[in-house]
Amino acid sequence: MKILKRNLQKLGADVRTSVRFDPEFKDNDLNKRGIFDIENLLRSDIIVFSAEEPEMDSGSAALLGLARALGKRIILYYSGNIEIHGDGNHRMIKNLMIDYSVDYFCNKFYMIPKIIKKFLEAK
Repeated sequence: MKILKRNLQKLGADVRTSVRFDPEFKDNDLNKRGIFDIENLLRSDIIVFSAEEPEMDSGSAALLGLARALGKRIILYYSGNIEIHGDGNHRMIKNLMIDYSVDYFCNKFYMIPKIIKKFLEAK
């Protein structure tokens, strides 16, 4: 994460990270952590979510929905190669709600800064 943050800062990006699961965050109140994450999302133009877990946690899913509703650019990072087949053989990475909420799927960590750079250049 530190390398990604450094690479994004080289692009001139102001990088904010989630604190909900950060053991170094000074406040253990989960409500305050959630509010902090919402405030970070509101101040951001581009959001990167990780989908490495089998299921996205409800807090991340809520933030993803908020980001989509606000018209934020959304990148979903998922390094796996598992694909879900739904009705009519529809292929999905995670589920329909998540798949249709993101602007770009990224399966290579090193590509995240390149994708963000393209988003920033398109502004």
